[in-house]
Amino acid sequence: YSYFLSGAFYSSFLVVAIKAIRDKIRSDRKAALLEKEKTDSELRFLKSQMNPHFLFNAINSIYVLIKKDPDFAGHTLVKFADMLRYQLYECNADVIPIEKEIGYLDNYIQLEKLRKGDLIRTHYHVSPSTGRFSIAPLLLIPFVENAFKYVSNCPDRDNFVTVDLNFQDNIFELSVENSMDEEAMMPKEKAWGGIGLENVRRRLQLTYDGRHALDISSGDGVFSVLLTIKIQ
Repeated sequence: YSYFLSGAFYSSFLVVAIKAIRDKIRSDRKAALLEKEKTDSELRFLKSQMNPHFLFNAINSIYVLIKKDPDFAGHTLVKFADMLRYQLYECNADVIPIEKEIGYLDNYIQLEKLRKGDLIRTHYHVSPSTGRFSIAPLLLIPFVENAFKYVSNCPDRDNFVTVDLNFQDNIFELSVENSMDEEAMMPKEKAWGGIGLENVRRRLQLTYDGRHALDISSGDGVFSVLLTIKIQ
């Protein structure tokens, strides 16, 4: 009789233990799914934040060009349309070919060069090795926008924006520098970039956690950004 009770006890214990393990697995899977959905939702929101910021800058640039030169304005509208097409139809994926992101940067930088004129010296270089890998969309543009937004505008000095892209040994590197006039900056602007850079910091954490490094510094009249990403 005691043997029967012991067997029944252990059987009941085993059933309860198996049920507890199954419940724990289900709970962990549900928590992981909810976390993934939360992360995906946050990434979509962060990407959507880029669009109004870009649209405002681009429309303002075209407005300035219309007054200066209608032909340039028409040329810029074509580039603007390409950029909108990229944002609306090609940036819904988690990653896109780096070549498309570079094309987007090409158009943006050309637009800014037209808008800024000869007062700003622009150096833009993409190494021949930068290709054949994918990257999160609209990840690079905030750093370039920031450089053109805060570049110095002094008639008696070198005002410049430098953008370099390189890819070697599965490491992608973006380097952006701009001259700056610290005396002309308002105190609240010394945070450099507001929502744009905070946005991209968060996207980097969500997408490339443990596989990226972001170094932002300023000194001697130069603001510098160096972003490195290990491509898998």
